[in-house]
Amino acid sequence: MSRIAASRLLAAMVTVVCGADRLAGTVDVGDCAFAGVQDRRRGLASDAFRFPVSAVRGPVLDGCYHWWLETPVIENIRAEIVDAADLLAELELDADRPDRSARAARQGLASDPYAEQLWRALMRAEYEAGNMSRVHEAWKACLKAVAEVSADGDPHPETIALYRQLTATRRPA
Repeated sequence: MSRIAASRLLAAMVTVVCGADRLAGTVDVGDCAFAGVQDRRRGLASDAFRFPVSAVRGPVLDGCYHWWLETPVIENIRAEIVDAADLLAELELDADRPDRSARAARQGLASDPYAEQLWRALMRAEYEAGNMSRVHEAWKACLKAVAEVSADGDPHPETIALYRQLTATRRPA
């Protein structure tokens, strides 16, 4: 992720956290977050995204009067939240923290329950934690969500392949 992309992502996340009344203001995230983003090996990258992702409580600007925002702006914010949650889930899993990875995926799903990459992240995290029943629960919830928005009602082939892979093999204890 480039510095500019990370800056936009964090600015969007902070904006969502601050609320609609601060959306017109300027958010300066500075260089503090980028020290962590650049050093994935030590697990510091997840620190830059943990607070913004943990602040997500539901759909973007849900319950706010936002007539002055165009739909593409709201969709862009939603996509930024999904990307941040997916990245945080991946970083937490890389750091051998599947519980935090699952939490990040769930937080992102609160904003966009149709984001299949987050369903995949959740299934991976639950698998790594040894929670096969939760892998199955995540799969069923993913199928239900996708059926609401997909033309054919089927999840992405990557999601299907991951579920089959996870359920075909048992994770060693």
